[in-house]
Amino acid sequence: MSDSEEHLDVKEKAFAEILQTGSATLEEAWRGGIGMAAATMSMLQSGKLGGRNQILYGGVGAALNLIIKMATCSWGCKGGDHDVECLLRRACNAALGSLDLARLGYYDEAIALVRGVGEISNLLILFYADNTHLIQWKTMPEKERKEKYSPAAVRKLIQKANKPLGIDEMNYKALCSFGVHVTPESLRTPHHHDGKGYIGPAFSVTGFALLLNEIQ
Repeated sequence: MSDSEEHLDVKEKAFAEILQTGSATLEEAWRGGIGMAAATMSMLQSGKLGGRNQILYGGVGAALNLIIKMATCSWGCKGGDHDVECLLRRACNAALGSLDLARLGYYDEAIALVRGVGEISNLLILFYADNTHLIQWKTMPEKERKEKYSPAAVRKLIQKANKPLGIDEMNYKALCSFGVHVTPESLRTPHHHDGKGYIGPAFSVTGFALLLNEIQ
């Protein structure tokens, strides 16, 4: 074997070791998350996380069950383009994904998805109040749509129509701060009672309860 071939062989082995270490890291995190999810559900079902959290969890599931039926035309299909059903599907998947992340112990990441659920819920409320907004939202050029139907603009239109908000400005900003945009205040989110920060799955009653409270 020549020097160049031997050097290449060493590089390939080093690269293979890097990939193996990387895969092991991801598998360890996944196994930790699966264990966390099982422990979280066990404590929730046994009542160790509190009766209120049990009620919130069941209530969220019941609401999602109804939304799933609407999104899949389970009570009959009215035909058409199914834009509203697609919005319901997006909201439902975001909510289910958020709950999965919370069970796995990723609370900030779960909260980020709740913000998306709030945005879609406000759009649906606006479109229900005035269907012409749905038509405009679908047909407007992207730049105009982003301006007229930004989250803040949608909230104002809902309030102008005297309809209840799915998510108000204060809660929206809080979800942005703690789940999406990094700020000095949210840099060290104190979900855990010991005040420590964790990488990967780490159970927190506060974090799980916060998620349920925000997604309800």
